[in-house]
Amino acid sequence: MSSVKLSHARYGKQAIRVFRIVREDKWQTIVEYNVTSLLEGDVDVAYTKADNSVIVATDSIKNITYHLAKTSPHILHPERFALHLGTYFVSKYAHIHKAFITIEQLRWKRIDVRGQENSHSFWRDGDEKRLVDVVIDASQGKDNITATVSAGISDLLVLKSTGSAFENFIRDEHTTLMEVNDRIFSTSVDLKYTFAPFAVPKNTAVDSFKLSDALSAEGTAWDGNAVVQRARTATLEVFAEDESASVQATLYKMAERILAEDQHVQTVSYTLPNKHYIPVDMRYAGIDNLTPYVLYLSSGSFLVCCVAIIRCFDGHETYRMAGLYPPSPRKASGHSSPRRITPENISRAHCHWLTRPCLSLHGLPPSVFLLRSRSSVTFCLAASFHARQAIGRLPCARPWACHACSCGRLGTLVPVTASGFHLSACRP
Repeated sequence: MSSVKLSHARYGKQAIRVFRIVREDKWQTIVEYNVTSLLEGDVDVAYTKADNSVIVATDSIKNITYHLAKTSPHILHPERFALHLGTYFVSKYAHIHKAFITIEQLRWKRIDVRGQENSHSFWRDGDEKRLVDVVIDASQGKDNITATVSAGISDLLVLKSTGSAFENFIRDEHTTLMEVNDRIFSTSVDLKYTFAPFAVPKNTAVDSFKLSDALSAEGTAWDGNAVVQRARTATLEVFAEDESASVQATLYKMAERILAEDQHVQTVSYTLPNKHYIPVDMRYAGIDNLTPYVLYLSSGSFLVCCVAIIRCFDGHETYRMAGLYPPSPRKASGHSSPRRITPENISRAHCHWLTRPCLSLHGLPPSVFLLRSRSSVTFCLAASFHARQAIGRLPCARPWACHACSCGRLGTLVPVTASGFHLSACRP
């Protein structure tokens, strides 16, 4: 057995549940953490010679965690509390050279009562968690301690009902996946970002811990509450607004924005597993449930996805359209021929077609119309540009995409003849 060597040793206490109430007059603030505290150092003989004299008992590790949870002024800030706790371990015990602190914070929010946040009542805001990983390294000496901080969120479940596509991927003998230019995009976001390592002072006090002004500036690990909020906002906004060509492309834009907004963050990583919502094939009932369509009613304006051209402008401020989705409800209601469509009869007769708000128009086949009034039509050209064939002649049209109905990237269709339209005020 002399050839056997212990290469690595780390031990500690996992899943230390911490719940802390901080009372300031009548206003109370709570945090709930699951803490893991692991230690490394000169503990080899505990493994190789069954010598426990070098072991800080895991029960002691738990008690130290609780002690600092009660006395540390940083308990409401998981990054700061983890730095305080890890530095305490390596400062107190001469033979312990590294401490690994992981904190999982559960998401509690105040209950809103008649528009006012209650001072002492809370509700659990879903399964989302905030994560903090801190490594305190004193292997170069107790006067040369460094800290590495990673933080982020996990289990943030998001979904968008349109604005996502997946096309033009490799097709070969192994491919069964169909291309789609409009799909549900849902994922459970795991985000982790890491700060550059920095020096921390030796500290054995249980009720105080402080960094220099430079290391506690805005955007640093010490400013963790603000950093995680900006990162969460960036994640949600990019997810909602991006015309997603793939999960990979959207992920990159999220990480790019976080790095652009915080100079202290060095790396960003995401895990975005697909949460699939598969359309049910209802052709057995004569219903097309596989083709996306949108009807959006709001303040007198609405969107209609159509599969054919505008037949004519009849001079009575109404429009005739053919091939409106879905075909089956038209047959069921007796409309086998092109039907006269007005804002009034769409809102009455076609509300059962309403599936979801159209946050983004990219890739909707083959054309999308926004009727602002009965005397004009505003047209948003899909990026696929199939609408060129659908409309007929668009003298000044060229491919462009609109990310939201209010962004101003719209061209107005003005009736020219009974069979043609002219696209004006086109913004690329």
